[in-house]
Amino acid sequence: MGVISLAIIQENIAEMTAEIDLKENKIYVVKDGQIHEIDPPNSGHGEQSFVYKNGKVTRVDERNTQLL
Repeated sequence: MGVISLAIIQENIAEMTAEIDLKENKIYVVKDGQIHEIDPPNSGHGEQSFVYKNGKVTRVDERNTQLL
C-alpha cells in the first residue's frame, strides 16, 4: 500500500482558511467550504478539465496521454 501525501498543512474550519504546501504540484478546488486536492495525472502527462454547474465545480474530467 502506498503512502498518501497531503499538501494541506493546516485547516481552520472556524475561520474558513487553509494553508497549503507550495512545493506540491496540485490543483485545489474549494466547493461549499471544503478544499479538494486534485493530483496531476499518474503518468505525468495528460489534461484535466473542470465542469461547472451553477457556479460550482461538479466534476473533473481527465484525459491521459502516453508518450511514445
